[in-house]
Amino acid sequence: MNFTTWYKEICTELTKSGQLKQLENEFVGQKDDFGRVSVLLSKDVFFKRLIKESFNDKNNKQSELYRTTGNKLYSAASYQSALKAYTRAIKLAEPNTSYASLAYANRSAVLFALKNYKLCQIDVGLSFENGYPDELHFKLYERNGKCFFEQCFYQDAANSYKACLNSLKTANLSKKQLKEKMDSIESLVSNCPFEDDQNTENLKSMLYNFLYNPLTPVIEDKNLVYLSASQSFSIKSTQSQGRYAIADRDIKAGEIIIAEKPYALQCLSESFETHCYQCLTRFIVGYPCQCCSTVLYCSSECQLLSWKSSHQYECKYLQMLINDDIGLGHLAVKVILKNNLEELRKFNSIYTERENDSGLNDKGVYDPQDYFCLYSLVGNSESRKLSDLFKRSIMAVFLCRILQNSGYLPSNSSEEDLVIVAGHLLKQIQMLPCNAHEISEAQLTGDDLASNELKEIGSAAYTTLSLLNHSCDPSVVRHCYKDVCVVRALKHISKGQEIIDNYGFLYAVEEKHERQLHLLDQYYFKCQCLPCNENWPLYSELADDLPVFKELNDLEVVTYFSENWQMKFQNAMENVLKGQDIAKHQEFLLNYLDLLTRKAKLPTIHVNNCQEIVKLCFSLSANFAKLK
Repeated sequence: MNFTTWYKEICTELTKSGQLKQLENEFVGQKDDFGRVSVLLSKDVFFKRLIKESFNDKNNKQSELYRTTGNKLYSAASYQSALKAYTRAIKLAEPNTSYASLAYANRSAVLFALKNYKLCQIDVGLSFENGYPDELHFKLYERNGKCFFEQCFYQDAANSYKACLNSLKTANLSKKQLKEKMDSIESLVSNCPFEDDQNTENLKSMLYNFLYNPLTPVIEDKNLVYLSASQSFSIKSTQSQGRYAIADRDIKAGEIIIAEKPYALQCLSESFETHCYQCLTRFIVGYPCQCCSTVLYCSSECQLLSWKSSHQYECKYLQMLINDDIGLGHLAVKVILKNNLEELRKFNSIYTERENDSGLNDKGVYDPQDYFCLYSLVGNSESRKLSDLFKRSIMAVFLCRILQNSGYLPSNSSEEDLVIVAGHLLKQIQMLPCNAHEISEAQLTGDDLASNELKEIGSAAYTTLSLLNHSCDPSVVRHCYKDVCVVRALKHISKGQEIIDNYGFLYAVEEKHERQLHLLDQYYFKCQCLPCNENWPLYSELADDLPVFKELNDLEVVTYFSENWQMKFQNAMENVLKGQDIAKHQEFLLNYLDLLTRKAKLPTIHVNNCQEIVKLCFSLSANFAKLK
């Protein structure tokens, strides 16, 4: 059963029993989310309908089929395909069985062939942990020793080879095979130098399980109030506009304004086989959940953290939660699971004391990991149709029932506790469609950097990012470094100017009426940004003339544009597209962009062109996967 089916059955039963009209009348009279779900939870129909577990269980038979496929691919030296097959075998195998141990052992052979020695050794260890047969131990000890040797850890290699010799006692080998193997291993031992290569000592603790590992930029001048932002960032508030971000000083193009980890995130189902379910790292090999056969992790640490924090409660209902009809309801569950029931009770008891403030805690700080910051974001309840609110409220009850069934809530929970959890879920189900952000990855399948495509790999709740309003000509751009979202200035922002983001609708590529229609439908506001108010043309309609400047005799402009600026820009763009000297050319491009956005009359095609190549520069240092 999915939510859509459950919802239809509930509505049908309410209609047949004549309760639907009465329920709607009671529902209309409620002033907040807790009142709305309380009305629903007072009706028996929401408890009569069972919500059964819905998850992909382990399946040893299927695991063995994938392992057999992997063996054939390995024999044909199709190592990447073999890696995928063995990972699926591992994901499907019951823990602590021969199915799991053999799949790990086989995958370790592929990793050794690919010269990924650290990951090979991890799989060797996991194979042992899952009960690899005693008579085959010698194979893994030998492989482990060869991994140490290739990494120049010679004493560890010798010890593994000696363990291999010892394990030959239980090997099912003929006398001839046994002697040949012993001679081979003894030769490997004798070839081990007495001392390790000191240059590799620091590699012992490193884990190589990333297709890329972007270095997350750090904000040097941290804001003491808005902890994820720089000192250039501040928040103002008015009755008509609500909260909005402004520049506390002049901000140059390219400056980092925000670098924020999410309050909660969800990995999209399309990324389950390629990205860590906990941290969204694109891994080389995945490690499975011990219960379901759906998700994978980049490490045992992430697997354990995920289980303790949330996955233990969602695991057996995951197929429902990732269904399209739930949408961001799954992220809402992730948000709620960051707090236990006692914390939600406490929150409700003190919320009214903070209800009208700016999201700052009692220390005067806007902490991105403070649930109140997330709760204080707009959900647009007052703008929603009754039918929309009613269905979202039923979804909140549905998700609350799942959390009750899974053990987050006691099975004998009081109605008051159910109302608290369902009320918070309803708040998030309304708020997240207006405030959640995508976590993206630039993917390149060929050699042309300009042809990279930005793909959504997850969704996340970022409390500080959500304070930025929309413009069809934004002053910032977002890039993700794993799950950290970094916001940089995409133009010069003068002190006192609003810092504005884009919600997915740019003046350069979409007609005004289309932009305004989408924004009104999803975000409940009519856009009145500069491009909308002045009817700026599409990019395709902009003239390819020289930029027009606000002051013709501006000395800075005259000096800059007398130095072959067109040739310099063309040269910088071509080199970036070739992947050459990107840092050097990025500096020129940012200076050029800063000057243009300070001095030129907008819109101009030159700003758009420069912004696009600057965005590419940033993409190359962020989540960027070169795929075959």
